[in-house]
Amino acid sequence: TATITQSSNSNKVIEVFQSGMTSAAGGEELRRNTLSITQQGGNGNVIETVVQKRTRSALDIFGLTDGQSGNEATIVQDGTGNRVGLLSQTGRSNNAYLSFDGNRNDARSIQSGAGNDAYVDVTGSWNFIRIDQESLVLGNEATIRIVGGNANFARVSQSGSNEALITIEGNANAVSLDQSGSNEAAVSVEGHFNFVAASQAGVGNSIDVTVRGHGNNAPWLGGFSAPPKTTFLTHGEPQAADALRLRIEQELGWRVHVPEHNETVRLQ
Repeated sequence: TATITQSSNSNKVIEVFQSGMTSAAGGEELRRNTLSITQQGGNGNVIETVVQKRTRSALDIFGLTDGQSGNEATIVQDGTGNRVGLLSQTGRSNNAYLSFDGNRNDARSIQSGAGNDAYVDVTGSWNFIRIDQESLVLGNEATIRIVGGNANFARVSQSGSNEALITIEGNANAVSLDQSGSNEAAVSVEGHFNFVAASQAGVGNSIDVTVRGHGNNAPWLGGFSAPPKTTFLTHGEPQAADALRLRIEQELGWRVHVPEHNETVRLQ
């Protein structure tokens, strides 16, 4: 078990490595890895690499033992410009919980094994979240909740028997979901100019997508052979238009302008 708490700005956790062993005979609770990292009250905090690894019996690898609790990691970051370079968990029944409150945060979580569970909670804008899950037999569960922010990007990639739940409330957010195996997914988007892309390969797949708002899943602008001199956004509420402006500027490098009411622009 490891607990790390940091306050103020520019804190760094370079590497945390936890290893353990479990067997079909029991005693696994004494050998499971647990980790808690909290970076709060500051900006520019970094967690470079977290690795949790367990050596498993053949029965555990294929998900045939009961009650085997796996790795557990909790990471909380408050502020702006924080980053989790990599959270890697191997073994069975891994649990990852990541919470971000702020802007321009970046995190990636990889889980390999069986019965993995990842939960990401985001409040803020310009956050980039990636979850990769791989399972041989038992399924993975991924939950991403983005509330009260704009221009966030979430990507979930799963192989095995998977479940994904993605909830977004805000504007100009993007979601990419890629599942292979026997999959279930539920995506809920509320806001304007959001984009959802989902791909499922295998048998017994199902997906439920609910989108509320304007301009969602509209064709994106990347197909232009050359960028326009200036792009004008004249539709939508001010907050939604500004979120879309930021997304275009960040992703495409275009010059974007949101005109004020009754503003006159001279085109040359």
